[in-house]
Amino acid sequence: MKNIFLTLFLASFVFTGCGPQQFGGAGGDVPPADPRAEKMWTTDLPAAQARAKAAGKLVFIDFTGSDWCPPCMALHDNVLVQKPFLDYAEKNLELVVVDFPRN
Repeated sequence: MKNIFLTLFLASFVFTGCGPQQFGGAGGDVPPADPRAEKMWTTDLPAAQARAKAAGKLVFIDFTGSDWCPPCMALHDNVLVQKPFLDYAEKNLELVVVDFPRN
């Protein structure tokens, strides 16, 4: 459990509000989302917990405001739907999104 909180903290600290240009990217261009993202992210926490327990994985929860929170949107677009993160997640994490939209 300590690992999931550390992971969430580090991800939010390092990537929140940071565009790719701050990491050597080209002027804010964001690569397209990996097509696997839609299938890998779920909103069903109990099912994700059961799958994680059976597979020996951790549950990674993204608490977001998808339509009003710029840092949340940046984290989503620049990290959480990109190939390197999803490659890691496929082997180690069950992904759950908890969204708090305004609209």
